[in-house]
Amino acid sequence: MDAGHFDRLVSAWSRLVSDRRTLFAALAAWPLLGGLAGLFGFEDDAGAHGRRKRRKARHKHRKGRRRKGKKRCKARPKARTCRGKCGQVRNNCKKMVDCGPCPCDPSSCGACGVTCDPASEICVEGKCVTCDVTCNTADYTCSGTDLQTAFDGGGTVHVCRGRYIGGFTLSNNVNVIGAGQGGDAQGDTILDAQGTNRVLLVSSGVTASLDRLRITGGVISQEGGGAYNLGNLTMTNCTVTANTATDSQGGGLYNNGSSLTMTNCIVSDNTTIGKFGLCVGSCNGGGIAGSSPGKITLTGCTISGNIAEDGGGGIQNNSSTLVVDDCTIEGNRAQDGDGGGIRDISGNVTLNGSRVEGNYASGVGGGLYTNGAGSVTITGTSFQNNDPNNCSGTVIGTCG
Repeated sequence: MDAGHFDRLVSAWSRLVSDRRTLFAALAAWPLLGGLAGLFGFEDDAGAHGRRKRRKARHKHRKGRRRKGKKRCKARPKARTCRGKCGQVRNNCKKMVDCGPCPCDPSSCGACGVTCDPASEICVEGKCVTCDVTCNTADYTCSGTDLQTAFDGGGTVHVCRGRYIGGFTLSNNVNVIGAGQGGDAQGDTILDAQGTNRVLLVSSGVTASLDRLRITGGVISQEGGGAYNLGNLTMTNCTVTANTATDSQGGGLYNNGSSLTMTNCIVSDNTTIGKFGLCVGSCNGGGIAGSSPGKITLTGCTISGNIAEDGGGGIQNNSSTLVVDDCTIEGNRAQDGDGGGIRDISGNVTLNGSRVEGNYASGVGGGLYTNGAGSVTITGTSFQNNDPNNCSGTVIGTCG
């Protein structure tokens, strides 16, 4: 090819390229033809630039190839996050999830946003319940006649605040629920014998439960100044205080061969004394005393400040079964005998996870005394600062 033919060929090719760009720019204005132009790869520079921008945008919004980096958290279903939980809960993606309201404390209606009328209602399992017996005098002190009538009817008896005077007998199966175990008659339920009688007698064969009551002011020349149990008695959140058995046993309570179960109760400042300064009978068990073949079970209780003129300042166990679990026995005194905290005579005693501290006996076993005819098993229980010694007698476990 000579130089002239080559120059004519280059000139023709330049005109063709220029005309092609003009042609396809025109065709792009028509949707169908513009699509065909793109299909065959004939597009102008502006179109190519736009296509590149769109591709970058897709990559940016994760529509193209997935970029490396932190993955998005996929939250678990709400039912799984909230299983066994309530209130505001943080899920696996660290987001707060509302799992619904938490249940209220049934022992306090105030915590549930409910306020009971103290003159006519008490709180039971988070709900206000109308009382069967009320006491709304100016000083919140009433005769116990109406209360005894309610006891005689059996069943469940709800007792409002107040100080109810008298000695009471439970002769039918009954469940008694009070307003509280404290010493304020304006807010608590108090059974008070005012030094003239025993406070409470549970008759033989009767099954009774007491909840949130205070038993006080009992004085009697027999066993059980505060309460005497011949039946099956359960006490929860109760206080037995300032009662006296004269010339006898069990200043606070006496369990006569029966079943006594106490949970989260206080037995304090009860006494056994002699009528004329010298005990004629057996003044043992300032707080609690029990006899064969009965069983006393104490859980989460405090036995404190009780005084026996003879032995067993806190508890006297006579050939029966005594189980003490997670309790505190402290500051009790055996004025003229053994076992400031506990005195065991031929019984079976189990102490678990408790504290026996600061008790006194004029004889031996400031904390615990056993005559060795029964068995005493001690597990995880602290004995400290008992006078004259922590334990006297043979025990299984550690007393120290």
